[in-house]
Amino acid sequence: MKHIPHFFLISVLLLTAIRPLSGQSPLFHPVDSLLLASIHQTYSQQFDNAQQTVQQVRREYPAQPAGPLFLAMTLQMKMLDQESDIETARFIACLDTTIQLARICLNQNPESGWARFYLGTAAFYQAYSASRDGDWLDAYHYARRGQNQLKKAIKADSSITDAYFGLGNFYFWKSRKTRFLNWLPFVSNDEEQGMVFIKRALKDGHFTHFSALNALAWNYIELKNYPAALRLAEIGLEHVPDSRFFLWIQAEAARMKQDWEMAATVYQKIMGSYHQLVVNNHYNEAVCYLRLAEISWAQQEYETVWHYCERGLQLPLAPDIAHRLQGNQKELIQLQAAALEKFHSIH
Repeated sequence: MKHIPHFFLISVLLLTAIRPLSGQSPLFHPVDSLLLASIHQTYSQQFDNAQQTVQQVRREYPAQPAGPLFLAMTLQMKMLDQESDIETARFIACLDTTIQLARICLNQNPESGWARFYLGTAAFYQAYSASRDGDWLDAYHYARRGQNQLKKAIKADSSITDAYFGLGNFYFWKSRKTRFLNWLPFVSNDEEQGMVFIKRALKDGHFTHFSALNALAWNYIELKNYPAALRLAEIGLEHVPDSRFFLWIQAEAARMKQDWEMAATVYQKIMGSYHQLVVNNHYNEAVCYLRLAEISWAQQEYETVWHYCERGLQLPLAPDIAHRLQGNQKELIQLQAAALEKFHSIH
């Protein structure tokens, strides 16, 4: 799973449903327990089970936006974990259905904060989809729409603290990407506010605990606070052992911290996890082989570097995956040649 440091790829908002036609509190049985179970299943890479759990919500509450929205979230997490776009059509269809149902709820109850919440969250996921396609103008347009809707959700119902997660990520990454424009009077720096909002969601949000842990940890890596990122990854793994979402954070933070032993161990664990997949495009293994080769290079283990590069270059990649991994594979070739030269100079 390649981390792309902006809200649309590393953050997912796991929500719930509203009572039929009310647009009010989502905290009712059995939806609450079903969606909490789905969150755990998703972060455990049990994507099929998570989808089945969400489908139960859809069957029992077909008029609620939470069903299709939650399914879209599960599909997005699956695609992110497996570096695949195979579920894109279903993902987009679920977002469209979410928006339609949320608008019906809003028409029935114009004061519904939860209807605004669904609209805002769906807009952020539309932004994610647009950014994956390289359409950054549409991505920004959808993200601003999501921001406006989530702010209205909180204004309508201050108890919807999960909304701070989406807002926090938007503020943080908008500020990180526009730092060079912060001297302009109309460009605000909301990075600190973004971190405060994510921490608020982590503390008070009902359904955003894992999402906030994940996002906050990647933000700390962006800020070069690697010990903080490692602490959050450990918390996540205590709750969801072997979650690749938190293992990637642990591996990257350890590598950037130059804890070579930990980084190598975790990357090996991640790669072993992907080896067990029935359907595997080998994208993540290629990334792991490059990271392991880089770690071995830092330790001056040049023969090991060569072998990791060779394994990465021998992966059976489909043409579209090979195209996406051009940069990764080029680095493997260059590193392998440099390792061979170093090995010969020593021996």
